[in-house]
Amino acid sequence: MAMKRREMLRMMGLGAGAAFLSPWVERTLSVAMGQAATPRTRVIVFACSGFDSSKFQPQEVSSGKYQDASVAPPEVSPMTSFTWPEMFSPIEDLRQNAILIDGLTNPITGPDVHHGCGFGALTCQQPQGDPARLAPPRGASIDQYLAQTLSMNAPKSSLLFGTSYDSYSSGRNRYASTFSAGTGQGLAHATRATTLYNEIVDLATPDPTEDLEDGRRQALRAALSEDFTRLRQRLAGPERERLDIYETAIAEFDRRFGLRETVSCDAPPGARDGTETSRMESMMEMATLALECGLTNVLGIAVGAADSHDEHFPRYDGVPRIPVHDYLNPNTGELLDQVHKFHWSLLRNMLDALDASGHPDDETIIVYTDPRGMNDYGSHHGLNIRWPVMMYAKSPRIDLGGKFLRYAPHQRSFAEFCKSLCQVVGVCPDGFANGSSVVGPVNGLLSEVVGSTSSACG
Repeated sequence: MAMKRREMLRMMGLGAGAAFLSPWVERTLSVAMGQAATPRTRVIVFACSGFDSSKFQPQEVSSGKYQDASVAPPEVSPMTSFTWPEMFSPIEDLRQNAILIDGLTNPITGPDVHHGCGFGALTCQQPQGDPARLAPPRGASIDQYLAQTLSMNAPKSSLLFGTSYDSYSSGRNRYASTFSAGTGQGLAHATRATTLYNEIVDLATPDPTEDLEDGRRQALRAALSEDFTRLRQRLAGPERERLDIYETAIAEFDRRFGLRETVSCDAPPGARDGTETSRMESMMEMATLALECGLTNVLGIAVGAADSHDEHFPRYDGVPRIPVHDYLNPNTGELLDQVHKFHWSLLRNMLDALDASGHPDDETIIVYTDPRGMNDYGSHHGLNIRWPVMMYAKSPRIDLGGKFLRYAPHQRSFAEFCKSLCQVVGVCPDGFANGSSVVGPVNGLLSEVVGSTSSACG
């Protein structure tokens, strides 16, 4: 009979480290006792504004650039033999685990979403007003809908973070623009590494008195050290070696993200917040540790998904300012490719770290999409009748086959994709995005590349 969490924690004597260590301890003890650890399904929803249609499409098919915004490009049957897009090059060797989908719709405000879908992008429902002005949402975003089930037994339901140049330059700690817990419940995501750090370790907002904040961190480290000592007395062999690795990871995590004395940037209180590049690297590394340790099973990441007319694209190191209104600028697509490649280099590091974590049966699914819809030259004027999705799945149950497909205009919606995704990961889709414009999940969406999807509604 499986040991209950509270019994295990009481036996181990875990104190302040319980939130960090209990998921890891449960799995480690299961292995030590010869029991198969229950596989976890982790989902990452990454919303990044700016998909150039000619860069998302394989070279072997028409990019579908067109003058009339009401006319979408024609259907493309699933194909596997094509040149892998440069924007996803960091995982080209893993392309069999991915699929690129074009031609979905997200009918929130008609074909032209102008400056953004706001909370409607991931809820697939019209917000309570103008989406571009970040009117309150209707319904939960897909990340939060999945988190209700996938992170039910995790210490945190999800981690939400991201960046945009306007939030970075204005010094915001958080920004509410993308994620939603339900109707009227927009959620603010962390836009600083220090903000995410404090959230993960469950500390209060950094106190303006540095001595007090330093004392909190020292107390947490001391408590964790005591918990590690207790665990060492009860583990031996491989399990103890894993604990040593885990303790080293926690120490490195604290050193890199929490120690003020190592900070040399101008954005107190510290962690690597000096540039948008360092802040995204920091947050992705923290999120990787949170997934590996079982603190949560769902990440929501928003980049450039802000209510800004000019400055939503991030300015990563080495990437010049991306022109927003110069629609015919041939360099825009190349610059956006650099942004997407940077994201996928971070995601690849995360995937490699999770694969090396010792739990080969755990599943990792990434949904990478544009919260404005795709348009020519990747401008900030999105188009709802072309909602791009790149999906990656590391799972023994899911074979995406490295395909590209494009649906006929107005035949399939992003909401239907999300409902099909729910079934694939074992979450009942019935409560997501219910409305007159939404049907599904549908056979012929994910089922044609995954295999039949059985009902997850009991």
